[in-house]
Amino acid sequence: MAEINEVIPPPLKFAVNYDANFELDLRQRFYGQSLAQLQELCERHDYHILSMRYMDVLIIDKAYTEGEPVDIDEIYKAGFKERPMMDYYADYPFDVEALQKASPEEAYQIVKSGFAKYEGKFTLSL
Repeated sequence: MAEINEVIPPPLKFAVNYDANFELDLRQRFYGQSLAQLQELCERHDYHILSMRYMDVLIIDKAYTEGEPVDIDEIYKAGFKERPMMDYYADYPFDVEALQKASPEEAYQIVKSGFAKYEGKFTLSL
């Protein structure tokens, strides 16, 4: 199992940089990594993503699977986009529903500007 910041859709790769002195502030929802970032990590270490339910993601060693992995967009759709929006998504410093409808380039700008006060403390790419 792994936890992610589920509102950040593929193909955005987002991760909070490691900092031993980091103080988590859940009020701004600045934490974790995106599903696409986790997928990259899984590929490096020979794991597949099986499914997700909101922030919880089930992964498995590739040695115990057959065939091709499930498409990350389908995993995201079933695990987040097709589920009810939680009330605490209003705590994000950007509009989560607008983020879900945005093009990848627009989504990149939404996340970057929403987390602007944390500049230098995260990575974000397409």
